[in-house]
Amino acid sequence: MARWSSRGGHVDAPTRDTAGITTRLIFAYVRAHGGDDAVLDDPDLGLHVGESLLGYQIGGALRLVIGALGSPGQVLRSIAKANAKFASSSSMRCIEVTQGRGTVVRRLHPPRVPHRLDCDYTRGLLSQVSVLFGMPVASVEHPQCQVEGADNCVYVITWQRRRRWSRRGTANPAATFELAALRGQLVDLQRTVADLASTEDLDEVLRRIATRASAAVQAQRYLLAVQFPDEPAPRVLGDGYPLAMAQGLGGLLLAGDDGGTDDPRRMTAEVAAGGVRYGWLVAETSTAEGFLPSEEAQFEAYASMAATALTRARALGDARRRGQRAEALLDLAHGLALETTEVGAAERLAAAVPTAVNAEKTAIMLWDEDAACLRVVAVHGVEQGRDELLGMTVSAADTPVVSKTGQVFRPRVLDADMDDPWIQRTLHALGLAVVVAAPIVIHGAYHGAVFAGWSQRHPPGIATAPRTLGSLADQAGTALAGIRLLNEAQHAATHDPLTGLPNRALFGQHLEQAIVADRRERLGTAMCFIDLDGFKAVNDRHGHAIGDELLVAVAARLRGQVRESDVVARISGDEFGVLLHRLERPDDAAIVGASLVRCLAEPFALRIGEVRIGGSIGIAFAAAVTDAEELLRTADDAMYKAKTERGTYHVADSGADRLAFDGSRTAVAARRELSN
Repeated sequence: MARWSSRGGHVDAPTRDTAGITTRLIFAYVRAHGGDDAVLDDPDLGLHVGESLLGYQIGGALRLVIGALGSPGQVLRSIAKANAKFASSSSMRCIEVTQGRGTVVRRLHPPRVPHRLDCDYTRGLLSQVSVLFGMPVASVEHPQCQVEGADNCVYVITWQRRRRWSRRGTANPAATFELAALRGQLVDLQRTVADLASTEDLDEVLRRIATRASAAVQAQRYLLAVQFPDEPAPRVLGDGYPLAMAQGLGGLLLAGDDGGTDDPRRMTAEVAAGGVRYGWLVAETSTAEGFLPSEEAQFEAYASMAATALTRARALGDARRRGQRAEALLDLAHGLALETTEVGAAERLAAAVPTAVNAEKTAIMLWDEDAACLRVVAVHGVEQGRDELLGMTVSAADTPVVSKTGQVFRPRVLDADMDDPWIQRTLHALGLAVVVAAPIVIHGAYHGAVFAGWSQRHPPGIATAPRTLGSLADQAGTALAGIRLLNEAQHAATHDPLTGLPNRALFGQHLEQAIVADRRERLGTAMCFIDLDGFKAVNDRHGHAIGDELLVAVAARLRGQVRESDVVARISGDEFGVLLHRLERPDDAAIVGASLVRCLAEPFALRIGEVRIGGSIGIAFAAAVTDAEELLRTADDAMYKAKTERGTYHVADSGADRLAFDGSRTAVAARRELSN
C-alpha cells in the first residue's frame, strides 16, 4: 500500500496480511494464560483463541459490525462482507442458513499455507456468533478441511433459539457487548479527532484525515478530496490509491460526478460541517460485498468530525495570518510615514508583501520617465542573482505589460501560459510559476508596480492576492506621492527654479563640505566664480523671456564643460559658480577657467537667433581659506580683477594656496601610488 498526497510524494506502507484484531487476540490470550510456555502445549490453542473474542476489551470494530446485524443468521449471511474488513488473505461465504443452522465455506489464498490452527481459530470464532445475541455458545462442526487437501474448509454452525430478556434488572449479554463495542469505537474516534485537532497546520490536518480514516472503518484504500473556496486547485490525498487514479476520482467527486459511488466496494461521505462543504472522503474495499450500514454511519460521522477539524485549522490559520498581516501593514504604514526616499519606501514595501499575501518572492519596480521603462529598486526573497536583479529595467519593447499608454490600472495575474516571451523567461529565471502584479498609481498616473511571485501554480491565497496586493500598491502610491512632494519642496528650496542648478544656499553647503574634506585629505579643491559679460544688454533689449532662455542655455553649456563630480550652481542673476574637486596642479584650475571662458564666448542659438556674450571668471583655492564665505569672497575678488579685462579669468594669488596645493598634489600622487 502506498500513501501519497497531491502536494507531496509517496510514502511506502506494508500491505495488510493478518487482521490486527486476530494478532491482538493471540497476544491477549497468551498473556492471560501465563505466557508462551503455558499455552504452546495446548492442542486446542487456536480454538480457545477464537472463543476468547468476547472475553477481552479488544476488537470493538468487529463486535460493533457483528452486533449491528441483529441475529446469528444475519451474521452468517454477511460473513463474506464482514470478513473482508479484517482479513485479506482469506475469503468466507455462507452457502445456507436455516432456523438455528448455517453453513459457511472458508478458503485460505496463496501464498498462505493452510494450518490446523487457522481452522481451530475459525471454529472458535464462529462459535461466538450466538453469544453476542444472548444465546449459548454455538456448536461448530468441521466436515471438510483445506489442511486435509480439500479446496475449502466447511463449517456447520448450529445454535439455540433466542431467549427473551424481560426480567427487570437482568442484563442482556448482547446489549452489554454491543455497548462495550460502541464505547471502544467511540474512544478510538475521540482519540483520532483529538489528534486531528492537535495541530493548526492545515496540510498536516489533511494528511491525518486521509491516513487515519481506518479508525472509522476498515478498508484497503482511503481518499480525501477537498476544495477550499480561496484556492483555485483542489487538494487530493490518498492512502492505498495509485496517484493518477486518486486524482481522477477526486476530481470527479468535486465536480459533482458520483465517481462510481454506486459500486458497493466504494463508500463516500461528504466532508461538511456547519453549512460548509469541503469535499469527499472515500473508503474502498477489495471485496464485492462492500460495506455494512453500521460502517456507513460510522464513516459519515468521521467525515463530519474531519470537517470540524478542517474548520478549526482554517480558522486558526486565518486568524494567525490576519494577525501577522495586520501587524505587517501597521509596521508598513508607520515605516512609510518615516521614509524620505523612494528606494527606502520600496524596500519597506518589498519586505511587507510576503507576509501580506504569503508570497515567496517580491520585487518593486518604479517608472523611470527619462528612460521610459520600469526599473527594479527593491527585492525580497531573492538570494541568488539579487545584485543582477536590482537595477534591471524592462520597457514596452520587452513586454506590453509595462506599457503606460492605454493601460487599465488594475492587478493582473501573470503566468507561463501567457503569450509573452519576456514573462516566460523571467518566471523561469526566478523559479516562479505565477506572479501577481499590482500597479502603483499616483494622481491617476502610472508610477510603477508591485510584483509578488510563487513557485506553485495554484498557491494558497492566490485568489485574494490581487486585491490585497492592490491595496498595498495604493498605500505605496500614497507614500511615494508624499515623498515626491517632499523631495520637490526640498529641491525647490535648494535649486534654482529656472535652470535647475543648485542655488546659492546649496552651493554653500557643497563648499563647506569640500573645504572640510580638503583640509583633512588635501584633495586639491578650487572654485570658479563666473559673471556673464553682456547679459544685461540682451535681457534689456529682448526681454526677460529671452534672458531666461539664455540663462538656461548657459547653465547647460557650463554643465557640459566640467566633470560629473564637479558642481555647477547659479549664485544669483547672471552669476554662476563651479566647484572643482581633486585637481592635481594649480594649473588645472586655470585650464578649466580658460575652457569656460572659451565656451561662453561661443554664440548661443536662441529662438530670436544667435546671441553672443562672454564671461569673466575668478578662481580661488579651498586650501587658502577657512570657510565657504571666505572662498566665495576670494573667488569674487578674483572675478572682479578679470572683469577689468572682460572675457578672461584670474587666479587668486596667494603663497599659502600654492603651498597647500603642492601638498595636495603630493597626497594625490601618494594615493595613486598606493592604489597601484
